[in-house]
Amino acid sequence: KKDHGITIEEGLEPADSMAEIAIKRGMKVRIGNAEKMPYSDSEFDTVYFNGSPSYINDLKEAFGEAYRILKPGGIVLVLDVPKESSYAMLYNLGMTLKTWDHELLEGIKPPSVYPIEFVLSARWRTTEDKTRLLTQAGFSAFEYAQTLTKHPAFSNNEVEPPVAGYDRGDYVAIRAEK
Repeated sequence: KKDHGITIEEGLEPADSMAEIAIKRGMKVRIGNAEKMPYSDSEFDTVYFNGSPSYINDLKEAFGEAYRILKPGGIVLVLDVPKESSYAMLYNLGMTLKTWDHELLEGIKPPSVYPIEFVLSARWRTTEDKTRLLTQAGFSAFEYAQTLTKHPAFSNNEVEPPVAGYDRGDYVAIRAEK
């Protein structure tokens, strides 16, 4: 909020346990999924997908729902690990091996690696794929920012401010307008 004037007050969560965590943090949470959002047309100024696109089965449907629930001129923010990134390549290797404890990953994985259970259920998509699906939903005026531009083994050593674009970041934000 302090940097961008956005206050997140409400969330949609398919998992009861994650919803409980968000409620404890002061959010209003509805149980549901992104492909069929339990909200009215034109209800929100901003829809924010942070780290969730890789876990949404029908991303085209989810982006269509985001468009539906946004007010005219509303903003969608899509933040995620893109398939073309070094993190996604590492995650796909972990997915293929079904473990982080493998000699192929020694010396290249981050010290605090993403839990393998989450990696096994993910479907990484390219930034271009997400942009195409957002365009099909009706969004326009795209802007991109990226962070985690260092090798995964070293990217968590310091806070890295985002920079424009999506050609080298392991975490990419897409901003688009309704």
